[in-house]
Amino acid sequence: MKKMLAPLNQPYPYYNTPDKILKNTILVFLFVFLFLYLFTPFHVNEAEHKFRYSFICIVHALNASIIYCLFFLLFNRVTNMTVNEQKWKVYNVISITGILFLFIGFGSFLLRPLIYTTPNNFSWRYFRTETINTFLAGTLVFAAFTLIDYYRLVKINRGRASVFEEGLATSTEKDTKTATADENNCLTITVENEPLELNISEFLFAKADGNYTTFYFNRDRSLEKLLKRTSLKNIEDQLSGQPLVLIKTHRSFIVNTMHVRKIEGNAQGYQLYFAGVDFAVPVSRGMIPAFNGVMNGNKPVSHT
Repeated sequence: MKKMLAPLNQPYPYYNTPDKILKNTILVFLFVFLFLYLFTPFHVNEAEHKFRYSFICIVHALNASIIYCLFFLLFNRVTNMTVNEQKWKVYNVISITGILFLFIGFGSFLLRPLIYTTPNNFSWRYFRTETINTFLAGTLVFAAFTLIDYYRLVKINRGRASVFEEGLATSTEKDTKTATADENNCLTITVENEPLELNISEFLFAKADGNYTTFYFNRDRSLEKLLKRTSLKNIEDQLSGQPLVLIKTHRSFIVNTMHVRKIEGNAQGYQLYFAGVDFAVPVSRGMIPAFNGVMNGNKPVSHT
């Protein structure tokens, strides 16, 4: 049973970020309209229609798209999921989509007196009908898209991660020896009005939490942490232009790719593992191209 339910707890991209809501709203409208108009999936009795069927399809499409837009505008404000995408799982997608379908079905129910001449439009029978129709049509398409998209992303990211891992040990050992021998691989940044040295042979990554950032170091095979009051943006700005292996992989992390010991791929991107660290560092979807460039040897000259 656990194996069957395991995919539900896997990471999945969050596609309803504020910058994508308008685009997604338009897509929802077009999909619902075309699906209803071209396939006529449910029984249609034109004698009950106050308007032409094409106009009724537009009304249902507007209902679905407007509810989608308002729902996720509120959801993003309440949950701040844009920042916490790494917490978004497949079961979250299923749960929140089910709630969305319920609202869309309820919206269709409220619209019935405007578009149908049927008596007793506001009855339990028609509420159930509109809700069931929404779930039947929506679940079929949603399930197909989610499954195909999930396995597509996992296949791509796991494949890339495995390729990177093949040369990880050799390149890491080589880069570590070079960094140890080269005095120029010690950067100095300003934090809390004081200089902070980042020795590339020791520095693992920086993890931000609000206005504080924790620096992780591997010194003499021991993990050391240093908490400073500074933002990740401040560190990123100071590293701008440095042709090194430091790269921002997530809105909360800047990592030293020299010290990555293991890479795993999932639907959201990659998970990076470091020696002595008991958690994975994420590489978010938006940061994958830059990270791929670093791992392929095309190291960026700018961190902005």
